[in-house]
Amino acid sequence: MFDWDIDITLVGKSYHTDKYGNQEAEPTETIVQASEQKINKYEFYQAAQANIRPSRMFVVHSFEYSNEQTIIADGQSYSVIRTYPLNDDELEVYVEQKVGDQNGKRN
Repeated sequence: MFDWDIDITLVGKSYHTDKYGNQEAEPTETIVQASEQKINKYEFYQAAQANIRPSRMFVVHSFEYSNEQTIIADGQSYSVIRTYPLNDDELEVYVEQKVGDQNGKRN
């Protein structure tokens, strides 16, 4: 059982066609409830071998996640490293904070 005690913002993109027929991307933000979990030692070690440094891991409802690549939590921006389905309803989302994320820039 998870404590759904943190609000995170999933930052994605939606596309629409302009009057010339060109596809334009527009950022979207969706606030969802999540449960923050500790990253286990094995996961951290495996990621380090691939030169990735996971910062945090959140569990979200899978129907709310649409392959967004940026998450904002506690005012900080993070890039999604990978996701892992726990079951039909829940998804683990592993994130890292890159230099550009730390400077307030979004991908």
